[in-house]
Amino acid sequence: MSFTAVVACKQRLDSLRRTLPVLLREMPVVLVDWNCPEQSGSWAESLGSNRLTVVRAKGEPYWHRSRALNLGARQVTSEWLCFFDADTWVMPGLHETLRSTVRVGSFYVVQRHTPLTGILVVERSAFLTVGGYYDQMPGRGWQDVDLRCRLKWAGLTHQSLKPGLLHHLAHDTSLGADLLPDSLPKTIEHSKRAFLRHMREVTKKPFADLRAVSEAFPGLMPGS
Repeated sequence: MSFTAVVACKQRLDSLRRTLPVLLREMPVVLVDWNCPEQSGSWAESLGSNRLTVVRAKGEPYWHRSRALNLGARQVTSEWLCFFDADTWVMPGLHETLRSTVRVGSFYVVQRHTPLTGILVVERSAFLTVGGYYDQMPGRGWQDVDLRCRLKWAGLTHQSLKPGLLHHLAHDTSLGADLLPDSLPKTIEHSKRAFLRHMREVTKKPFADLRAVSEAFPGLMPGS
């Protein structure tokens, strides 16, 4: 059973300096330098790890998480994909824990009521079958919920990772807001509308609002 982590970075080098060396000790990593002004890809390559692949997306003035993670996933050949944020700290032993716990037909996230919404462990074949992250959601917000719901719709089982395996590095919540094409509240609102529209398209069900989607996919929506 093989695992590869996919991490995308734009203006998160301070966090990446702390998290990437630890993650590389656990598994191979594909790092997407999404036109990072801090040249995160060059810094990562200076580590000299043969477990690291750097992919660069040039000419991208704005952060687009879905496209960045899809780009990274396309470089992976392992059986399982592990999507982490640049500010996700993994505990030693993560790889062995995953090997002993993950099962075909399931996808794995952190427990509810944590800030670790950007974490997903999923079979690469399942990820590709549902089409990856929906790239009509700009910036950040709701991409993870959309993908989880589509994985559940495709028949996979929703599971939680073992507590304590992952932690979130604290940082200013406004960090990166200047890299969005619109204000953060407007970007998130746009993503909500795109998510609702996409779920109608995928399921062919007339979801009237987010509450209706939450009732159809319990435990996958924020606050559920």
